[in-house]
Amino acid sequence: MDFILGYLAGWNVAAIIFLVLGLALVILEMFTPGFGIFGISGIISLIVSIYLSCVNTDNPVVYAMITLVLVVLLLILSGTIVFKMFKKGTAPIVLNETITARSSGEDAERFAALIGLSGCCVTFLRPSGKVKIDGELYDVTTDGEFINKDETVVVKEVKGLRIVVKRAEENPKV
Repeated sequence: MDFILGYLAGWNVAAIIFLVLGLALVILEMFTPGFGIFGISGIISLIVSIYLSCVNTDNPVVYAMITLVLVVLLLILSGTIVFKMFKKGTAPIVLNETITARSSGEDAERFAALIGLSGCCVTFLRPSGKVKIDGELYDVTTDGEFINKDETVVVKEVKGLRIVVKRAEENPKV
């Protein structure tokens, strides 16, 4: 018991401040995407806290090891508490959305069926724009030519998800 009291007596205000600051910064790092500045600053603060807690003791290595174990336990405990507080879907680190669109492979197959079909330019194609084919709007491109709005185009080829059109031979205004 005397050892524990002696250990706690070795802590000064600065060591406690750096400990709390370090824990707060490491927890903040869990919620902020990016460079890791908060995490690195938190680890540095924790190291300073460990140093300050054992600098004026009779056996600094033992005290530093005890403090290190306590800091690791506190990090594990605080991380567990933080992650349990936020259930799936409520934490800012969890994606709340689900992807419901068809895969690009299905779109490529659907686009391949457009070859030879004609449609009307909804926007100017300079050289890309929008064309309505069979009542659906598609992003298309030409081989470099500019085509005016409301002109008829024909799907020339499909390259993956890229639909290439050309001006229709006879081009009635729509």
